Amino acid sequence: MMIQSYRKGLVLCVLMGTLCLWTGCFDLIGNLDFQCDPLKGGLHVNPRAYKGERSTGRSWADPLGTVQQALEKAQSDPSIRHIYITKGVYTLKSEGKSQDPSQPVLMLSGLKDVKLWGGFDGNEKCIQDRRPSQHAGTIFNGVLWEDDETQTQEYVWHVAKVQHVSNLHLENIVIRGGRATQCNAPADDSCNHGGGIYVGEDVEGLRMTGLTLENNHARFGGAFYASHCPLCFFDGCLFRYNKALESQETGGVGGALFVRDSRSLNRKSPERTFTISGGHFQHNEASMGGAVAATKSDLFVLGTEFRHNKALSEGGGIWLADQSVLQLEKAWFVSNHADIHGGAISVSWQSTLQELEDNHFQENKQGTGEEIFRETLPGETPEDTQ
Repeated sequence: MMIQSYRKGLVLCVLMGTLCLWTGCFDLIGNLDFQCDPLKGGLHVNPRAYKGERSTGRSWADPLGTVQQALEKAQSDPSIRHIYITKGVYTLKSEGKSQDPSQPVLMLSGLKDVKLWGGFDGNEKCIQDRRPSQHAGTIFNGVLWEDDETQTQEYVWHVAKVQHVSNLHLENIVIRGGRATQCNAPADDSCNHGGGIYVGEDVEGLRMTGLTLENNHARFGGAFYASHCPLCFFDGCLFRYNKALESQETGGVGGALFVRDSRSLNRKSPERTFTISGGHFQHNEASMGGAVAATKSDLFVLGTEFRHNKALSEGGGIWLADQSVLQLEKAWFVSNHADIHGGAISVSWQSTLQELEDNHFQENKQGTGEEIFRETLPGETPEDTQ
């Protein structure tokens, strides 16, 4: 081996026919050799290359035609841990489902230790070959039909439903166009909850990485609703233009996200509670909690930005109620608005806000009070509730 050092820190190594720089290794024909995590042991979904019912889904050369096919195989075969999905728009129609708005486009049930990966072109050999894309990526869209002349539309109630799963992971997927506000089944517990993603019962471990949830509506949790989900994790997700609507004139709760009855399994460990890390909440709207609302839940919010969210009543960014606890660290609240209390955050007298370190508040507006509003009982002072 020969090693020659240059002043600029460039090191040239000749070893078994390979040239190495600080930035990586090149073979002698000039190809950069990155670390490769191969797409093995999973199922491949590419409707454009689907060859028929005999497809196994085990490679891009022999893919499945719908995500539903892959999910059914994963339910019956516990060895399937990964589902790789190409870019494109997936709807009830493209998934071969009846045009029933009560059906979700993505039904995630009966899965254990399964990860859904979006954003592939359909020729990748490594996970690293994939290029994330929000606008032209893997999009699950709840639209059923739209009439431009009459300006009428119909959408599914929930783009995705999650229930009876353990350690489920979603990555690089767009969830768009759910309308739980159009739900007309009052006997259904999910009615009016979670237009983008509705999390039902028996969910232990749900991680969402690099998701975009946009233009979803519900009365409770415009984009996302969960109950009894202390092990829900959002990593680097984008929530924008979601609304919690009760009617055309009044708002609901949690414009982007509403979580309830999700107590931490261990309050000393942030990894054991409902966590939002490194994401963005933009232009979401509700009556209570323009971006996020929580009741009887423990939340850990780290490195997340809240910008231009709006509450018609309280909590332009976040609203806490019913003995909820929020741990806040390295968060940004910029230009959020509440018509009454708490342009950034509103905290009920039973709830607790713990500002850990390095949080920033800028130009948040409210009708009365401060950017952070803490409700007090008669005879109490604000310091008593902190």
